[in-house]
Order: sequence, then C-alpha cells, then structure tokens
Amino acid sequence: MGRPYDTDERIEDFLQSLCYKRMGNRDKENALKQSVTDYTLASTDYNAFMGIKKNSSTFLGAFVIRDMGQKDKADQVMKEWFKGNENDKIVQWAMAAYTDNLIKAQQLAENMKTTEDGTPWSPSNQDASFELVKEIYLLLNK
Repeated sequence: MGRPYDTDERIEDFLQSLCYKRMGNRDKENALKQSVTDYTLASTDYNAFMGIKKNSSTFLGAFVIRDMGQKDKADQVMKEWFKGNENDKIVQWAMAAYTDNLIKAQQLAENMKTTEDGTPWSPSNQDASFELVKEIYLLLNK
C-alpha cells in the first residue's frame, strides 16, 4: 500500500502555482511550474518507451513550458503528441488551444461527447483529465 511510484501531479501543481501567483509568491509559483515542466519533459521519453499514451496533461505541460520561456521545447512536446494522433479529437483540441485558435478549440470541444457513456470522473474517452484541463484553459482565456 501507499503512494504510487510515479504520480502525475501536473494539474494539481499547475493549479497550486496559480494560487501562489495570485498571492504574489513568485518563488513557489515558479517551483511548481518547474515541477510541471520537468515531469512533462521527462515523461515524453518514458511514455514513448513504455508505450503509454499521452493525455491532456501533456497539453497543460506544454502550456507551462511555453509560459516558462521555453517555446521550442513546448512546441516539440506538442508535435510529438500530435504525430500519429492526428485523428484524436482531444489532441486536435489541444493543438488548436495551444496555437491560440480559440474558435477551433471551442468548436471541437462542443462536438466532443466525452462523458456520453461515462461520468465526469470516469469518462468513456479514457482521458479522465480532459474535462478539467479544458475548463482550466477556458477559464484562463476568458
């Protein structure tokens, strides 16, 4: 029993970094954003090696990496995720959102039925984080 060996806490770390940003604590904000960046860059190779499909947290990671001033690395993360997944609706949404094509991202989101055969906490699309990541992104871009 206990904590899993390799937990993906990018969403939690990102949300916490936003809180620290609002509180004016740049050191803690940047430490958490660096944690998101490190996990995203490290998991790219690990996921490819283990055959694990990337998920919407990959988009959030690329978003943070770009925000940290490493646009080339962020672009590479997104390109690697997009390659071979061109028909995946979540990947299409993520690419539209990442490239600031808000109209296309909104259209894709409206046409996706991610909870049709599931629930918000256990969606049928196998990416349990997508709805949360999508809402975070939409709130940040209001």
